[in-house]
Amino acid sequence: MAASGICGSLIIEASNRKKVVKLEKGKKKIECESFAAKNAAELEKGKKKIECERAAEKNEMNSSKKPRVAVDANMLMAIGQFKVDVFSEIGKMFGKNVVLAAPMQVFDEVLSLSEGGKGTKMAAGIALQEMQNHKVKIVSVNAKGADNALVKMAKEGYIVASNDALLRKRIKGFAAQVIYLRQKRFLEIG
Repeated sequence: MAASGICGSLIIEASNRKKVVKLEKGKKKIECESFAAKNAAELEKGKKKIECERAAEKNEMNSSKKPRVAVDANMLMAIGQFKVDVFSEIGKMFGKNVVLAAPMQVFDEVLSLSEGGKGTKMAAGIALQEMQNHKVKIVSVNAKGADNALVKMAKEGYIVASNDALLRKRIKGFAAQVIYLRQKRFLEIG
């Protein structure tokens, strides 16, 4: 939190995002300081609320026995490319209580593929529609790239659904489970 000079700016940081509030010219230093103090107190309340919500969410996910499956972009694309109902197959494997998720990086990847060529565009559109229909949660993961995000999720207890052989090998390296497409028709867990 910083207020610089008489007519500087106030930087409020919350959840890795910065909001810059510019103060009008000619305001007195006292007004700047009271403005900063007021917002500092509000920010602190907001941080505590966010921390409580995150702890409750983490506790809820850890206490529940629901299997959690993180889906990779290539598995989502298989829905349109090979006409495989990935989400129904995952439902058959784990029952209806399965939690479906995808890291933000995977969502961004599928979104960018939806702007590609004719076949890719159609498969990506189907993938996005199916994600919406099956209420796939988009999870924010602090990692570079989709593969690293999926590895991080696997370390947190997610079962990863991917057709990427290198990614599957990385995940199996620390004894996590992987779902993959076999013969372009069946899902298998290994």
